[in-house]
Amino acid sequence: KVLKSPSSTTTTLVRHLKIHTKKYSEYQACNEKKKLKKEALKRKIEDTTQKQNKIQDSFNSKSYLSQNSARAKLITQNINEMIALDYQPYSIFEDRGFKNLMYTLESKYKLLTRQYLASTAIPQLYSKKLSLLKEEINTELNSMQSISFTFDIWTNGAQQPYISLTTHYLTKQFELHNKTLGCSYFPGECDGKSIFLKIKFMVSEWNIDILSLNIPIYMVTDNARNISCALNNYNSNHNLYHYFCAAHTLQLAIQDALKENNMGSLLKKCRSIVTHYNHSNKSWERLQQIQVQLNLPNHKLIQMVETYWNSVFLMLERIIEQKEAIVLDLQNWVKDIDITVGERKLINGYVEILKPVLEATKEFSQEDIPTFSMVNPIIYTIETKLNNFIVKNSNTAAGLGFARSLKKSISNRFQACKNDPAYLLATAIDPRFKTILMESYEVENVKRLLTTEVESLKLTSDTELETTEQNIQPITVPVPTNTLWDILQERSISITGNEGLTSCVKNEVRSLTSCLSIY
Repeated sequence: KVLKSPSSTTTTLVRHLKIHTKKYSEYQACNEKKKLKKEALKRKIEDTTQKQNKIQDSFNSKSYLSQNSARAKLITQNINEMIALDYQPYSIFEDRGFKNLMYTLESKYKLLTRQYLASTAIPQLYSKKLSLLKEEINTELNSMQSISFTFDIWTNGAQQPYISLTTHYLTKQFELHNKTLGCSYFPGECDGKSIFLKIKFMVSEWNIDILSLNIPIYMVTDNARNISCALNNYNSNHNLYHYFCAAHTLQLAIQDALKENNMGSLLKKCRSIVTHYNHSNKSWERLQQIQVQLNLPNHKLIQMVETYWNSVFLMLERIIEQKEAIVLDLQNWVKDIDITVGERKLINGYVEILKPVLEATKEFSQEDIPTFSMVNPIIYTIETKLNNFIVKNSNTAAGLGFARSLKKSISNRFQACKNDPAYLLATAIDPRFKTILMESYEVENVKRLLTTEVESLKLTSDTELETTEQNIQPITVPVPTNTLWDILQERSISITGNEGLTSCVKNEVRSLTSCLSIY
């Protein structure tokens, strides 16, 4: 029976049921079941709502590429190599621009974290590349006729010492390979013994023993005494030869000439001028305006840094280029700094003297071609240019003393190269130079050395070399005037005379053919 309350409320009925205890207990049980059923229905609705996305969310959601997929692995590998090759920081993964770029290229690729890069990805890449490089070097080592190493000791901005090691060699296909073998922290005393043991250890990590290797080993370094001590006093392998870096030796010759001619005061004034314009925005803006008025190049002045090669030349050359603008501005605004007429003449002379040295340094610093054969010809060219400058300016004093001092220092520092059989043979067999820049007595000496070298190799040839008119074509290579190589061109023309380059090539081929037929 259903009872209804006149007031549409159940409070009075509930109060009445409390009198009947049994009925009231049944009422409470029904309420509890109803409450539990209501809560269960609510939970079901909530679960359904959580599992089912909104339509817009479904469109916006995406699935990422699996990190084990070929596409993801390729992208990760290339990113890791980019960081290693370009010296990028790990934080690039957190840069907004990089994220936008990667999303545009591949929206389904999930970027790695910088922690994963530093702890896993980059170390794995290093181990993989190291293993491949060791295998390559060990394979090619069996067919090498010689191997060359270069190393240097330097300090970073925090005054921490490091030592770097590179190797250079020719393959059977006559391809020049350059490899960086290591850059290692090198604390402690940098004496000869420590340096030699460190180099020996770094080379041994590549399964190369410099004390037992039977092929010629060439070590090219700077002129530091501790390095010379390391290679001369602690090396027991007679196949290991030590040579000084020609570019570094040239810079030492320049320093010798600067000290001997007391150029410190002039260089100090030039450095003050450069500092004045590079550290003052107002002064630099004035100089820019004058450059526009005088139709001069809009170039900043270059500061000399003692540890930077050719920085003296670059600073003086830029001052000469901007001398009119500098003089005009200094006269109006800065009275205590000025370049006199005599000083400008000196700077002109120094620039003319040092220009061949700059070109020589660039030639010596090439990595894609061997430069050993270029040393003596370049030194001959520089000495000839210096001698021409001395003769031309014999009646003036503008740079004359500096030219004489530089010529003397270069002659003294490179005297050993001019008499070294390795340098002479390298120049003689280089088709660009041969014996063009050698005196007659030097040519005879080179011929004897070359004959001895060929005999030691025990060359045999069963193939006849034939030369025809069609095989030899005249070659003319224009050489700009007032460059490092114009002396070589003049010398070549003076030696060949009316015979011409083609006839010289024919005679050279016939001479080589007859020489090979003997063996």
